[in-house]
Amino acid sequence: MKSLCHLRSAIILSTLAISLFTGCKKEDDPAPAGTHKAVNQWIMAQMKHYYYWNNQLPSGKTDETSPDIYFKSLLVPQDHFSSILQTKNISTYGNTLANTFGFDFIQISQNGNIHNIISQVVPYSQAQQSGLSRGDTITAWNDQFLTPSNVSDLTQKALSRNTLRLTLQSGVTLQLASAYIAQPVVYTHRIIQQQDKTYGYIYLSQFDFSGAYDLIRVAEDFRQKKITELILDMRYNAGGQVSFAAFCSLLLAKVQADDTFLMYQGNASLGLQRLSFAQSLSRQPDGYSFTAEDLRSKSLQLSRIHILSTSYTASAAELLINNLSPYVEIIHIGETTMGKDMASVTLTSPDNINGSAESWHILPLVYKLYNKNNKGDYSEGLIPRYAISDHNSLPLYPFGSEQDPYVAFVLNRTSSSRNTSLQKATVSKEGQLLYRSDTKGYRPIILSE
Repeated sequence: MKSLCHLRSAIILSTLAISLFTGCKKEDDPAPAGTHKAVNQWIMAQMKHYYYWNNQLPSGKTDETSPDIYFKSLLVPQDHFSSILQTKNISTYGNTLANTFGFDFIQISQNGNIHNIISQVVPYSQAQQSGLSRGDTITAWNDQFLTPSNVSDLTQKALSRNTLRLTLQSGVTLQLASAYIAQPVVYTHRIIQQQDKTYGYIYLSQFDFSGAYDLIRVAEDFRQKKITELILDMRYNAGGQVSFAAFCSLLLAKVQADDTFLMYQGNASLGLQRLSFAQSLSRQPDGYSFTAEDLRSKSLQLSRIHILSTSYTASAAELLINNLSPYVEIIHIGETTMGKDMASVTLTSPDNINGSAESWHILPLVYKLYNKNNKGDYSEGLIPRYAISDHNSLPLYPFGSEQDPYVAFVLNRTSSSRNTSLQKATVSKEGQLLYRSDTKGYRPIILSE
């Protein structure tokens, strides 16, 4: 029996971006709606059509294995990012400290002592409202000490609890409630005046159109202040919508609407797609209607951008670095990025597959990403021109502070030498990084179809 499935999908790096429609392939012995086998048959049909490595899918009939386990069994060893989640099934969401309690931290060994230091605090979260700040030191975690041997285990246990009790070196104790915390796209921005130069600084947490109007307001402020340099801080940016990367490019950089922004290389069925900045922007989510012409009228038209990264800079953030480089000078500073050089498609199981059960959403890797000059394949990460570690020196200063080593490097470099050779910052033995709370596990949370 043939059936046509009406699917919502989105080409993304970690969240939704465009709508697609596809058909479900005929399966032998179709299973009853609502069963695991029916969902698994649907998963296999989608993977055969979309998955980048579809020629390596295992053969054999589907069974009643839980769909999340079945989906993961299909992935090739080099695929570290394809994921699956189910509506209202919190166990599939992939929670992190940032989206559960509103902060991240790092563990450092310094002079033989272990320090657990807050690396970022989500604006407007309970953590921030309770007074938690970047650079604070944790001395106890649910009344236990965090050590190199227990830090990972205690962090995972905290994510399954309703509250987290933090004791800080200052003596302050905070009780944080578990909740889904939406990060603002623009954490902070400021103007830095140095001699004859005016710098604009933006901390960008993710690529999502919820921050579009905030970013437009920041660009307008920078335009009025006549900035001469832009510092774009993406140290903990896990990515997001490809269309928002195009939005940022048109708003900040000197590019034309019809310039090639990216090339998608898919499997034999999907082939190659070449998209301009305007075409990529046009795939923005429902509810937004920005045009390339409108953004260019508001654009800073910059020919050089300083971009800050860590090993957690991923996905659409990496895309922006790689795909803007043919058009403007990108001064990449920091750590080698995560290395997610592929885009996903989000596919949602239809009612005739789900029955009365909640929908499943699969996010398989579908496309390799390349820039105008066919440069991509950065699965090992993008190497910065100037290498600096986020934990290079203590204390950690607020984002945008002129004392922050990343920002200070930009200010010092642009006000003196313009040596473009790779400069490796020295990390002292006293500042050895032992642990960084995980942001890789982030998954978009879909509450309803």
